[in-house]
Amino acid sequence: MTGHIFLEGEIGSDVTAKTVRADIANYPQANDWTIHINSPGGDVYEGYQIGSIIKNLNKPTSAHIGAMCASIATYAALSCDTVIMNPHGDFMIHLPTGTINGTAEDLRRGAEQLDRIKSELIDRYAPKVARKGVTKEQLASMIEKETSMSPSEALSMGFIDGVQEKMKAVAQLTQLYNMEQLSREEAQGFFKAIGDKLDKFINGKFKNSVEIALADGTMAMSDAETVDTIIGSAMTLPTGPAPDGQYETADGYIINVAGGKVLTYEPVMEDKGEDPTAALKQQIADLQAQLQAKTNEAATVNAKAIETQARIESNFKNQMKAIKDELEILKTKTFGDDSKPDANPGFKADKSNETAMISPFINDVAGIFKTKLGI
Repeated sequence: MTGHIFLEGEIGSDVTAKTVRADIANYPQANDWTIHINSPGGDVYEGYQIGSIIKNLNKPTSAHIGAMCASIATYAALSCDTVIMNPHGDFMIHLPTGTINGTAEDLRRGAEQLDRIKSELIDRYAPKVARKGVTKEQLASMIEKETSMSPSEALSMGFIDGVQEKMKAVAQLTQLYNMEQLSREEAQGFFKAIGDKLDKFINGKFKNSVEIALADGTMAMSDAETVDTIIGSAMTLPTGPAPDGQYETADGYIINVAGGKVLTYEPVMEDKGEDPTAALKQQIADLQAQLQAKTNEAATVNAKAIETQARIESNFKNQMKAIKDELEILKTKTFGDDSKPDANPGFKADKSNETAMISPFINDVAGIFKTKLGI
């Protein structure tokens, strides 16, 4: 099985010896290691420590450089047995830098320290590049002028062992080291490692989690920080989120799960007689049933109210339309006839007669409102 270590980000802040050890702990059965690198460098001594951890794995190690491997990150990369680089990456070496304050003696000691770090970097690089004929003097010159190399340049200088093409299909993933083919066993191990990491993610096997041994031998996981805070936590089985139901633990507890969450965590009752909480559970069930009934009743009342309101609005619109129609008839009757009424042969178009003519119209309108609207 292949283990995976991730050096992604600045060394000393994003990546530390502690994060490297945490990655290692995820693969206790690893037979070899892949170190994924995408880092601009960072703290020199943290980089030294990471390189030392990689060297002490005592298993085959392969560095896989993504976008960048610069400064002290190159020390970690060359601590690996082989180094593979993405075709669009960057490999950069330069002089160590630091901020030194104090007396002249402090500055001299600081300069000596930087010179020593430079020599230590050259000693790390030298065995790798010597196979390409690069000397320590050439390395010193490259470091002093800050040298950034493309993958092909880094390969020609001996800093890396191969350039891995982008994966366009699963079959192309079988390139490693000097572009040799992976064996079937190596390919299976690679994908098993990916699967194991996904399993750890899905099952929540991280630092804030609790393992629970069930009575049937299954190992469950809770995202609680401790077993004392398990109630309300999410519980998972190796197959995924725990289905609703009861689970007996190997140490004699009953876990009730609903919706993937732990509802109760109680010891198994030795007395197999009547459940002392049965009455309380029944009361809760009764209250829930009553609440549901009230909810249904309220929904029915609300539906009826909406229906009644719609009927009232419809009736009102119909009544108003009838009123409008009758007003149109009255208007035509009252003002549309230019002939003089026979009942009033002495009619003259003066103000008093106009008022006498409109009054019956007003009375008719009032009658309509009384009839149609009840007012």
